[in-house]
Amino acid sequence: MQSSDPLRPLLSLAQLVFLHTVAVAEFGGSEGIRDRGLLESALARPLSGFGAVSSYTTPFSRAAALMEGLIQNHDFVDGNKRTAVMAAAFWLEKDGYILTASQDLLVETALAVASHRLSLDDLASRLEENAAYVQEA
Repeated sequence: MQSSDPLRPLLSLAQLVFLHTVAVAEFGGSEGIRDRGLLESALARPLSGFGAVSSYTTPFSRAAALMEGLIQNHDFVDGNKRTAVMAAAFWLEKDGYILTASQDLLVETALAVASHRLSLDDLASRLEENAAYVQEA
């Protein structure tokens, strides 16, 4: 199922920074934004397109674009992969899906994205394969 408006933001900068704070508090590491411009870029990436046509046509491709951008931009001082996974899960939840993947698979996926071993399309497919539709967003 596709969001009714693929160009609507589902995660604010404040919410993303909160997710980062939670990730660091839960799993350890240092808080802080390393590059706000890159952070805003990663957050805007799922909404990119031309006119009213989105570059990312499914909820999974949008969540994958966000996750990949956050991991590869290395926007935070620490906890980038953890925050990216949480942000992708949050994005999907706002689009009506929950991630059902195991923690081990999420770690493996984040590491594969960080090392450029997983393409954006493959990441979107993995998210879709490990998500369940719960409600119309």
